Amino acid sequence: MATVIDVTGKVCPYPVVVALDKLREISKKGGTLEIITDEPLATRSVPDEAKRLGFRATVERVDKGWKIVIKK
Repeated sequence: MATVIDVTGKVCPYPVVVALDKLREISKKGGTLEIITDEPLATRSVPDEAKRLGFRATVERVDKGWKIVIKK
């Protein structure tokens, strides 16, 4: 089951802070986190932090931004 967070319009570090908070939940119960963003910096910072914590992250271009998918 995927948890989807839309942080469109929010600038870094907000997307990273939200992602880290949700990744703690996913660590405990499993699942996938999808983050929708239009912040270019988030396409690097969010996956970097996820990988640092042992998650896999992919970034895909969608509509007017990106979708970052994070899995354990």
